[in-house]
This record gives sequence, C-alpha cells and structure tokens, in this order.
Amino acid sequence: MNKTLLQSQCSLFRPYEIQGQWAMGTTPNVVNFVDVLTKPAQTELIAKIRSLPYKSDEQKALKKQLLAITPSSIQVGGRGSDFHESHTGFMAFDIDNIEGKIISTFDLISRIPYVQYLARSASGNGLWGLMKISDTDKHKEHFDAMESSFLRMGIKIDPAPSNVASIRFLAFDEDAYFNESALTFDKLIKAPETSKKSLKTNGSKSFSTSDGRMLIEWFNRNVDESTIDTILVNYGFTFHSRKGDRIRYTRPDKAVRAGLSVDYHVDRRTLFAFSSETPCIEHFKKDNGGWSASPITLLLHYYCGGNGKDGWRKAFETIKSLQ
Repeated sequence: MNKTLLQSQCSLFRPYEIQGQWAMGTTPNVVNFVDVLTKPAQTELIAKIRSLPYKSDEQKALKKQLLAITPSSIQVGGRGSDFHESHTGFMAFDIDNIEGKIISTFDLISRIPYVQYLARSASGNGLWGLMKISDTDKHKEHFDAMESSFLRMGIKIDPAPSNVASIRFLAFDEDAYFNESALTFDKLIKAPETSKKSLKTNGSKSFSTSDGRMLIEWFNRNVDESTIDTILVNYGFTFHSRKGDRIRYTRPDKAVRAGLSVDYHVDRRTLFAFSSETPCIEHFKKDNGGWSASPITLLLHYYCGGNGKDGWRKAFETIKSLQ
C-alpha cells in the first residue's frame, strides 16, 4: 500500500451496444491508473457530452458510451459490491453541478494536502478527485471524515463513492492536477458499534403517572447516541454514515448501498425518517405530527414492543437503569 497513484491499479469497464442502446459493461479489466488518467481517450465523445445541456436526456445517453472505472476497487468476475476483490488504496470524491465555480473550486481543492488527483468530470460541470487512505478496511469511515471536511469548506460531495465498489465515468482532462507527494488521508469518523447489545432493566416495578412523565422528560433530554444506536441496531437498522451531528441508518430489509432511511440528530435528539416505509412511521406522526420522532418513541416502538402497558413498564425500567 506504499505505491503512489500512478503506480497503482483499478478496474476498467467498457461499454457495449445492444439493440441500438448502450450499457455499462460487467467484465472488468485490471488497468494502471497512469494509463486511464494520463492518456487521451474518447476525446471527441467527451467534447460532445460537454456541449450538451447539463443532465439533458441526450447528454445522459451519450455518457453511457464512456469507459468507466472503480477507483477504490479491484473487481473480479463482474461489477458491484459482490465482486470486490481488493482495495486500490484510493478513495474518490465527486462534486456535481458547480458551473461557474469550476476554476475557483479547482484552485481551492488542489491546495488540500491529501489530494493526489483532481480533474473535471465528464459533464464538464463538476470535479472529481482521489485521495490515498491509510486503512483500506475502513473505507466508509474515511469517506465520512472526508465528507465532513468538505462540508466545513462549504462543499457538498456526492455520497456514492462511500461505497467501495462505486463506479465513475472516465473523462480525460489534459489540465488535471497530480500530486504524487500528497499526504495519506488518515482521518476517520468511527461508526457506532453495530453488534447486538442490551439495555438493562431493574426488574418488575410499577411507576406513577408523575414518575413516568419525569422519566420521559429525562430520557428525551439526556439520552446519548450509543443508546439510540443500541435501540436501532437491535430492531434491525444498519449504520449507514455520519455527517457531523447526524447519524444515518438504513431501515431493516434494505441494503445499505441502496441508501439511508433515517437520520438521528445527536444535538436535537430527534430521528427523522426519509421514507413512508420506515417501521412504525405512523407513531412518528402521532409524536411530532410529521416524520420525526423523539427518543421515547424510538424506545417504546423499537425496543419495548409498543405503547401498551408492558411496553411502558419496560421503557420506564430501562430509563431508570440509565440514570
């Protein structure tokens, strides 16, 4: 893993045409980064793509004819997460739709000491680049830290490269920036522990209405993120990513690579749902009149079995154990 970018390899996918339609190939070839990043290819096609309105149907159709690579993944036998064989050692970032700010954003990002490569995207309206990471087993944690760093600069990056098998279209850029002496990106945002956990209870006990109200208020004000993580993970949610004070999860029975489902704000202590398919969403609406829920709602419906008598008893016992 001590190789520089131009000494390293990735997987290349060639498009193919079937019945007049173009599609991305699924047969990978291992290639050198130096060959795909520094040697002109499909220049006329790229010029045509960049001459078209951004994200127009014609532009989208032409992009399907481009070569594509998996910047972080050596793929074997196919394309996608299931065919990830080994990590290239590099992590991509992608900044979309910054027409009119290309030059100034390029100049800003090229000064980041971790950036080894920076170039215009295929559409011409964005930028993409590469950083070397220190621990390839922690690709997602590195990506979350990178995403957070860019946000502090006022730049939003595409979340797709958080998936190690993320693919991107190639577009040769004769003005690309290279820095083979760039620093290795070693920053991480650690994912919460996702193993099954338990919250202790104090045994069978009855609570008065006033006691219960105080326990609810205490829990909503003081619950920590590890307890919320325990509740969600035990129910079947999967950690997706973290962005500052927001911890994001994918709902049960949905692949993480398919996207996030809920967003827990640590400071506000509120869970926001992005989909009507989120479990118990009907109780969110009763809680806050929308698609957000307070911690006590999560405890009741995701950990204690609902808001029946037994559910409330278990919830109060759990809260007492945390005080």
